[in-house]
Amino acid sequence: MENLYSKAKALEFEGISTFIHTGSYASPCVTFTGDIAKDLILIDKVIGVKIALTDNRGSYVSKEELIKILSKIRIGGIVSKKGGVLHMHMGGLSEKFDNVFKVIKYYEFPVHYFSPTHCARTKDLFNEALKFQKMGGNIDITSGGSKFAPLHEVVAYSLENGLNLERLTMSSDGNGSVPKFKENGELVGYGCASCASNLEVLQALVRNKILNIEDTLALMSKNVAKYLNLSQKGEIKVGNDADLCVFDEELNLYDVIAKGEFCVKDEKVVKKAFSSKFKEI
Repeated sequence: MENLYSKAKALEFEGISTFIHTGSYASPCVTFTGDIAKDLILIDKVIGVKIALTDNRGSYVSKEELIKILSKIRIGGIVSKKGGVLHMHMGGLSEKFDNVFKVIKYYEFPVHYFSPTHCARTKDLFNEALKFQKMGGNIDITSGGSKFAPLHEVVAYSLENGLNLERLTMSSDGNGSVPKFKENGELVGYGCASCASNLEVLQALVRNKILNIEDTLALMSKNVAKYLNLSQKGEIKVGNDADLCVFDEELNLYDVIAKGEFCVKDEKVVKKAFSSKFKEI
């Protein structure tokens, strides 16, 4: 965990904004301080907690364990003024959102603390995610893997079924491990999620006239910033960080600017992580 924090601080020094979810696939959650609430309060980078649900690589968390984790997040989020979310890796097991719905119903826990990702892993899971969103929740779809259909088709399907675009986000899972299984569940290898997949889905959504470019970009910018309580991110306005992407007419990525400095210029990478500037510390 300490190494993760060091890398986040190094990237921040380079000019790239970084944030961390504490936790792990399993429960009890792995933390920096030994306590979820303390991590949110004392560790500047920590904005939420990650855990795996409905996944055979997790620990099959019960609704009682889930509410204890959420209560810690709520306390830590209130004290730190970060908000706090439970970032839920949604797997492919049959229970899907069962325990989430039970916690919301029986414990009357506010829905905005839940942050499910990989929601388009299967069609059945996605239909439950749409049900969750209609309860006021935010959902995330993953462009780099874990999807039952090409994501532009998933978005088109969701729009036909009552999706609220303002509560939808898209992440790449870039460089994340992608295990490969046989039908019997036997692990046969690993792949790696692409870091370019968000751009590819952006192009597909606009070119297929499913969304305009403003609504598509919001899935990766404004919607994310609003949900994670990142007040200086997500929109171009006075006082915000100067994070900009420049595209050509074919929606190819031309420039990337982070906090007012070029990271990509004229389609060429001009800044890389852990450069000589960092080594001088």
